[in-house]
Amino acid sequence: FLTKGSDCHEWLYDLCWVKGQIGVPNKFRGLVLITEIEWKNENAILYDFQKLTVGVADFRLMVICYGSKNRDQKWVRHIINTCKACCPKRRQYKYLFVAIPEDKNGIIKEGWCI
Repeated sequence: FLTKGSDCHEWLYDLCWVKGQIGVPNKFRGLVLITEIEWKNENAILYDFQKLTVGVADFRLMVICYGSKNRDQKWVRHIINTCKACCPKRRQYKYLFVAIPEDKNGIIKEGWCI
């Protein structure tokens, strides 16, 4: 799915994999993966997640960070549940959440949101 020039700057999403080739007529075939990465506060995470709900791609990935004094496992679950609440149910898209720990010895958390 990756083509020549795939290591280019951000295009619509923080990270995406393209079928075909961006900018070449008749070569763009769609998106395989769209990803939003947000380390800031809950509002910024929800704003970026909502961008995933309107994108058409085979896979949707949301990457967040946890581990600071206000971000623990309960916070990750809260974020996932809040994002679930704003998912357009009729589309039946699936989203993968990955929570990266600030502590290098921490455990990566993941959870599906439908």
